[in-house]
Amino acid sequence: MTVRRDNNFIWITWLPDIMTGDKSCLWGPWFRAHFQNYEKMPSDFNEAVWKLDHSRLMQQLLAEQPGEKIHVQDQNKFRYVRESGLTVSGVPDLVIQSGRDTTVYDAKTGQPRTSHQMQVMLYMYFLPQCLAEYRGMALKGCVVYKTHRVPIPADAIDEKFAGNVHYFLDVLDSDAPPLRVPSEQDCRFCDITKADCPERVDSATISEAES
Repeated sequence: MTVRRDNNFIWITWLPDIMTGDKSCLWGPWFRAHFQNYEKMPSDFNEAVWKLDHSRLMQQLLAEQPGEKIHVQDQNKFRYVRESGLTVSGVPDLVIQSGRDTTVYDAKTGQPRTSHQMQVMLYMYFLPQCLAEYRGMALKGCVVYKTHRVPIPADAIDEKFAGNVHYFLDVLDSDAPPLRVPSEQDCRFCDITKADCPERVDSATISEAES
């Protein structure tokens, strides 16, 4: 049964698609930020296959890293809490400290998307604010695909980027819901049913965005 959260919550992966404009409907992530335990659409996502591909890519990446310090997945889990009580949480795949450089890696098994870079940039922004071992650091980033990598320089995280992050956090944290923008593309990757979103463009199942 759909219930309102005691405090608003955002999982970091809800942000990149709306920040890059890959998804137009901000109502979906706003709803998830404010409500939980809602009925979900059935999914055709094969989690076992994804986990296998992702795990192999991670192991290949780890095998080639000579880093002095390696932090994997849950070792990097963070929680950022705003004054309003909104919590932003995320789990970067891998952070490697090598000499003076510290780099955030995220492995992606699907087709390259701009939102993948945005996700890593969000990790680069939040980690130094949330975890003591990265406090004050200017982190680099890298999106890792099966065939290539996309590096992200530390200076990508500037005041303008921070302002954009908090603009979207303000939208999702607001008591006033944003406009629903239902479309076949957006609704395909949304797990909210017509019980909570009557304007949904319905389909039998949803497909998870490639991770």
